[in-house]
Amino acid sequence: SGSGPKSGGQVTVEEAGLNSTFDPALNFISTFTDGPEMEALYGPGLLYQNATTGAVEMGFAQSMTGSDGNKTWTMVLHGGLKFSDGTAFDAQSVVDNITRIANPATGSTQAKLAAAITAKAVSTTTVQFTLPSANSQFPSEISQYFALIPSPAAVQKEGTSFGSQPVGPGPFMMGKLTPSVSLALVKNPNFKLYAANEPYLDALTFEEVTDTSQTQANLSSSQAQAAAVTTGQQITSLTGIGMTAIVSHPVGGAWLDMNQGTAPFNDVRARQAVFLALDRTALANVWAPGNPVSTNYFPSSSPYFDASLNYEAQDKAKAQDLFNQLASEGKPVKFTVLWPTGTNSTTAQYVASALNAYKNVSVSTKIVLPAQYTVDLNQTQNYQMTAYGFYNSALFPTTSAIFGTGGALNYEKISDPKLDAAISAMLTSTDAAGYKAGVNQFVQEIAAQYDFIPAQQGDIGFIYNAKSVGGVQPVEFGMAALWGQVYSVNG
Repeated sequence: SGSGPKSGGQVTVEEAGLNSTFDPALNFISTFTDGPEMEALYGPGLLYQNATTGAVEMGFAQSMTGSDGNKTWTMVLHGGLKFSDGTAFDAQSVVDNITRIANPATGSTQAKLAAAITAKAVSTTTVQFTLPSANSQFPSEISQYFALIPSPAAVQKEGTSFGSQPVGPGPFMMGKLTPSVSLALVKNPNFKLYAANEPYLDALTFEEVTDTSQTQANLSSSQAQAAAVTTGQQITSLTGIGMTAIVSHPVGGAWLDMNQGTAPFNDVRARQAVFLALDRTALANVWAPGNPVSTNYFPSSSPYFDASLNYEAQDKAKAQDLFNQLASEGKPVKFTVLWPTGTNSTTAQYVASALNAYKNVSVSTKIVLPAQYTVDLNQTQNYQMTAYGFYNSALFPTTSAIFGTGGALNYEKISDPKLDAAISAMLTSTDAAGYKAGVNQFVQEIAAQYDFIPAQQGDIGFIYNAKSVGGVQPVEFGMAALWGQVYSVNG
């Protein structure tokens, strides 16, 4: 019709996992299970990441400027913002959020990071952040950990039940939650201060559907109009029934993680041997059929992609030589692959059978329930090899947490001065060239130390029926959209 987006109507989105609590101190926009709903309740956040380039874009903030060598950052918010409860969303709300996350009683995994930030409301729309050291990537850190702002009045009123009675500034607000079934959200009338006529939809519903064929049936029958999926195979089957897909490839992807704190992987030769022994295309196809195999730390769409930094190819002869060498020194490569049930655990069996075909190698598997997996990986690091990965559109802020010595997500016990120096070079850089030099140094060192075994790059598809939905713009790594601008074609 050419008359632009229509107001009214509703959209139903199919999702594999549906959360039951929506507190931004505990939930994040950049995860598979939290992202889409958190974006609807709190989005677009102060800042958010572009799903293709990883660039930080402005949301409720209209500017973010570094000074004093990036030790001080000043954020200016749009004026006249409100939360869905009608209270003012101002600079003090941003400060209150960081103070709340820094409080150990809140239980946020970002408490330590928040505690290192000194935040001050300089005026109703200006926040000044003072950091302990230079950080050129602080806007990325804000976009991932501190961008979603809850209503301070609602936080005070609801206390520990805030997660089930969330109040944010996003395009939608809480309607009805039916645990493990659906989350019905309704239009937030106060969002229009952020963008004229948005949100266009009257209602947005998320439905939990764990079976791809059910997603396909619901989209075919127009019971649902959109879905976020995570494999190339799912994308192919859904575009095959006439759906439109916007596909994002995160930086990093899925990989096999090796615990360097224990034998055999405390010896770089054992890591190298296994890296060279595996056919990674076959590994990717078992793990996530249809997903592209990882050939580089960056997808080719990234501004940091450099083909000269592609991963080493499989080399069975060299792998066998290394296995023999280690065995002759009394350090045979013997380990167990830990894997959670329900996430293609056949991958663990594939790894074991492929490696057991070599001499002087002995690999077994340990398939455990997700709760036990979390204990073994996150809490006790009681594993030798497991499934891990990095799904994001940009390197930061997660890179330091996974690869930096003592990082919060460094379960593989990497402690490498060269990697720490590369991370530091990226964080302290003041120009694009300095940052890129740090990036290249980082990727080269990861490859030289065989810090993980790359598998598949990750295919994140935002799927929708273009005959009934318009205005779709996926953000972060592609699971969530800017819901305020989504509209029903038929109104």
